[in-house]
Amino acid sequence: MKKTSFDWNKVKKYAIRKFSVGVASVTIGAILIPNTAAISYVYAETQQVTARDIFDLEGRVKSNLNFFTTPTPSYESIEATIATIRDKAASTNINPNDYTSESYNAYVAALAQATTLADSLELAVSKGRAIQELAPGYFSEISGLIDAKRADMAYNTVTQEEKVAIYNRLQEMFAVVNYQTEFGNIANTPVIDTAVNALNRAVKSLSPTIAKELEPEFQNPVSENLKISVVNFDSLTDSELAKINQLLDETYYIGEYAHTLTYEGRNLIITYTDDGSRTILPIEAVAIARTVTPQPSQPVVETREESHTVPVSYKTVRRPNADMLEGEERVVQQGQNGVRTIVETITLTDGQETSRVEKSNTITTEAVAEIIEYGTKQAPVVETREESRTEPVAYKTVRRPNDTLAVGFEQVIQQGHNGVRTIVETVTLTDGQETSRVEKSNTITTEAVDEIIEYGTKQAPVVETREESRTEP
Repeated sequence: MKKTSFDWNKVKKYAIRKFSVGVASVTIGAILIPNTAAISYVYAETQQVTARDIFDLEGRVKSNLNFFTTPTPSYESIEATIATIRDKAASTNINPNDYTSESYNAYVAALAQATTLADSLELAVSKGRAIQELAPGYFSEISGLIDAKRADMAYNTVTQEEKVAIYNRLQEMFAVVNYQTEFGNIANTPVIDTAVNALNRAVKSLSPTIAKELEPEFQNPVSENLKISVVNFDSLTDSELAKINQLLDETYYIGEYAHTLTYEGRNLIITYTDDGSRTILPIEAVAIARTVTPQPSQPVVETREESHTVPVSYKTVRRPNADMLEGEERVVQQGQNGVRTIVETITLTDGQETSRVEKSNTITTEAVAEIIEYGTKQAPVVETREESRTEPVAYKTVRRPNDTLAVGFEQVIQQGHNGVRTIVETVTLTDGQETSRVEKSNTITTEAVDEIIEYGTKQAPVVETREESRTEP
């Protein structure tokens, strides 16, 4: 079968160049697609490459490229899931003291699992989109390597050297794009649904403590005429404590829960047996002292809110650009830090800060990711060489008179010889094709020799003939 005119020298030159930096090529792939296992390279020095080897490897590369062009699930649906998890984690402001330890621990575990999943999904999407960016260039390159020789390879008329050049390049591509299985394990719809549903259930299943449930009840003060009369607030008798307990039951229904009531530091402490949570009430809220004990002056307690901001570092996203040469980079979008606003409740006692509690912590300005594009396009191979050629320099013909030579006669005194002009040109080749030709020098290296011809100017003598007659005796 007749081979086509496809330039295999160009392919071989490319393959040799790639072979010489094979380790670097795999390293570049590993940087572009982190955590991707590099495949083992088998070159023709150790094994024959067949058409089936090439077509099988081509199929695996294209399968990955097709998948990451339109993956299932889609990048958009995965990013929506990530946003849902992030929003759920940011919006759930949960105080562990308000919920039972069992329900709170279940919530923390579900949140940790969902957050870890979101981190893995973000990485998977980043890798997938990077491969998606490479797909057009890789498809085009594969077409250029294989399509023109596909039929010839099937009949094994392509040389082993040509097959090796194609096979090695396909292996390099495969090392970069072979991520479909890992992507599928991470972006697994049932796994995602399970984690998100578990988080939603954990939030809904948060079980408030008894103290938390009764908290709204204690916002209603006891009427002065219902307060229990006690001797003084320094200590309470068992009888007084029992009366206060009855008042609390009648007012706040604490009798529905197993509990104990103690008195400490002018505070009533209700401890609920089932979960150990506590409600603390000042004695003045439910009792009146018949004997007023002089009290030291009460400290002046104030609360106020303060807010401050901290920067939220922007992320740097690197993505390939098939239209840019390898080694080139450009910033497509400048990164900008976001702003996190933290509001704190500060308690001052007699003007001195005695506590500081974070009230809220929210991102008020989202960070803008910095996007950097880097080139994946192979730089053209540019060569220059000098070529020289010669051109004849025509000799001149010189005619000169000779007065010793009769008019009408000519003679060549000196034979003419052409000279030689040498032209040197600088030729530029890009990927083996001539792209420019510039004249470097143009000189006469052999002078032409004039041809000299003499022509006669001497007048020829006038010769006449006539007949004469004479007689003799």
